[in-house]
Amino acid sequence: MRATLFPAAFAALGLVAVAWASDASAGSPAAGGQDEAALEGKWSEREVVCDDQSTHTRPVRELVFTADGRFTLTWEPFESFTDYWGVVVHDAASGVLRMEVADTNSNPPAQVLTGVAELTEGGRRLILSGIDLGDGQRHHWGRRCRYVFGRI
Repeated sequence: MRATLFPAAFAALGLVAVAWASDASAGSPAAGGQDEAALEGKWSEREVVCDDQSTHTRPVRELVFTADGRFTLTWEPFESFTDYWGVVVHDAASGVLRMEVADTNSNPPAQVLTGVAELTEGGRRLILSGIDLGDGQRHHWGRRCRYVFGRI
């Protein structure tokens, strides 16, 4: 199935993300602010370790963040296909990252994924901690994983 980028349901989630961002802390940007722009770009998983010591069998080949507060995640990129997508809010001061899944073409993760994001190596490496992005396979969601991504 081909993904339709950001369906009508996305607009409603965008409003939720904006409301969450404005409540998170005074002066924090809403979706599409400077903090999301810092994450902007295409990332590929380099390693992952979860609290149950497991690793995923299918690494995230493309995790894309846009400056306007959107994301897509794909395990096996092919043309315009994505596995799931939605709205992202990142507060760089606290590191808190919140991804709200708008829709999916595969085994969906939780509706809201929350963890901590840290950019290292001059913005060339992204570390996501305390979050389970899934692997496209059926398993119990909610593990606490640490992902290391590199820019592609």
